[in-house]
Amino acid sequence: MAETRQDGRPSYTGVWFDGTNFDSWQFGVKLAIQSEELWRIVNGTELRPEPIREEKSRPLMSCTLAQEMWTKMETMWTDSAADLAPLLWNQFYGCKFLPGQTVMEFMSEVEHIVSRLRAIDGIVLLDNQIIAKITMSLPPKMKLIFKAAWESTAAAERTLRNLTTRLAQLEKEVKQCEEEKMAEALLSSKKIDPAQPST
Repeated sequence: MAETRQDGRPSYTGVWFDGTNFDSWQFGVKLAIQSEELWRIVNGTELRPEPIREEKSRPLMSCTLAQEMWTKMETMWTDSAADLAPLLWNQFYGCKFLPGQTVMEFMSEVEHIVSRLRAIDGIVLLDNQIIAKITMSLPPKMKLIFKAAWESTAAAERTLRNLTTRLAQLEKEVKQCEEEKMAEALLSSKKIDPAQPST
């Protein structure tokens, strides 16, 4: 996320705000601001207005403090909890494992939705619910293999961390098995029929 500037300090090379990615942008910028020890400016403890350069930031030109700018950005781009919760629940329950998607990509997508849901006051989402969502969303070839192994695991070991580790391992094994089958099929198709004369 950071490159080194001429003065030896890191510079921000993370996600740039494009009007549609506020959550990712906010997270990256907040980390960058904190790593530069500039959070006191943003939260209003220290007064130091900065020039506005981006056209998408025009609504911020009326702000004089970094704190006002930050608050305005949150207000403009964060949906209210009442509006956002139903949408996020729909995303959580509707999230599907897509063809070509890796286990880690799918789990990251689910975890992103979960973190946004948990950020809304009053919403409690238990790890068991997340585990059930992930295991029920697995593609058929993985679900059949994984279900029996997971259900035979001691209840205390059925954690999100263990689920992640085991699914990543299973995915590697399934991929390796598929590659071996393809290699065998390729070899068997290249074998010369002994009835044919050699050239």
